[in-house]
Formats: sequence, structure tokens, C-alpha cells
Amino acid sequence: MPVYDVFPDAEAIAGWAMRTAGVTGGRVYSSIPNNPVFPLTILKRIGGQPAERHRLDAPRLQIEVWGTKKSEALDAAQLARSVVHALEGKSVTTGAGAPQNAFITGVTDDLGLFWSPDPPTARDRYIFGVRLYLHV
Repeated sequence: MPVYDVFPDAEAIAGWAMRTAGVTGGRVYSSIPNNPVFPLTILKRIGGQPAERHRLDAPRLQIEVWGTKKSEALDAAQLARSVVHALEGKSVTTGAGAPQNAFITGVTDDLGLFWSPDPPTARDRYIFGVRLYLHV
């Protein structure tokens, strides 16, 4: 019978990397807070299946970045994207402050960056998607 590893929490790791890099002033969440302060970033896993069922996860993450104006949202989204892509080839450890130990073997764009104003918040927002490949 095969042994299945418990995969690292890709949301927690990507969120930690973005907060550490100061994306949207460190305001990176899994949902919009009750009393939001803008700019802010929302990060969520919206699918993905293991690339190798026993050892390599491949989650799809959607990242939404709100700003007080369109240019601020775009700049923050581009920074967020570069921070997540910079994880490729890196080991993250709890000893360095990461939420979990993991090795990120790859990062690919899954959904290109696009502008999507948000009517409920009346704020400018950019959205993009990435796929991480990671294991313990």
C-alpha cells in the first residue's frame, strides 16, 4: 500500500512570502476582513491536484489585489506575482519563520493578470492565478 505525504499548505506559504515582502503593507488574507484597510490582498486555493499523487502537490492559487486606485492595485499585483514566482526552487522552513517546511519545485502562471473592479467595495482590483508545485 502506498504511503501518502501530507502536503504543505500552499496558501499559508504564499501568504507568508507576500506578507514578508510587504505586499499591500502585509495585509494578505484568505477573505476580506470585516473592516478592511486598503490596499489588501486575498489569496485562496481554488483547486489543483497532485502532480505526483504520493509526493508532489500542484495547487492552483487565485490572488486578488485591491487598491485605492487602479495603478496602486496593478503595482501591488505585479509585486505579489513576482514574490510568488520567486519561491520557485526554494526551501522554506519554520526555522526561518515560514508556516511550514516545504520545497517549491515550480511556479507557473495559471491565469493572466487582469483588471476586475469590485462593485461591493467600489475598489480597483487585479486578479491572477498561479500553480505551485511543492512537497515536504
